[in-house]
Amino acid sequence: MYCANGNYIRERILRWIRDEKNSTRDVIEHVLLELSGVLTIDQPSLPTLDEIRKTLAVKGIKMGLINPRVKVMEKMILSNVLDKIGKENVYLTVEDTVESCRFALDRSTEDSGSSPHLSDDV
Repeated sequence: MYCANGNYIRERILRWIRDEKNSTRDVIEHVLLELSGVLTIDQPSLPTLDEIRKTLAVKGIKMGLINPRVKVMEKMILSNVLDKIGKENVYLTVEDTVESCRFALDRSTEDSGSSPHLSDDV
């Protein structure tokens, strides 16, 4: 992930959220970024990743990272971005992530009394 495409990624995520909200009544609770194909991340992209997290948090959406490579993790740790995202929001596999999101969704729907629904668009 490089600075040149960081803004594109942010805008694409926000557009997807807007489109989903306009086309369905489902509430988006999680945005999951599958990072196994990201071999490295440059320093200017790290604040962009944190901006994405902040923007999503304002909308009540949690961000999760799936399978970030060692070099990406090292840079996130050194820049303190990982602390802001939260280690509990970093997952090794898509399956672990979906299970964790389902668990969180089940807990939140038990509290609110509505029926859970997790999109299969993961």
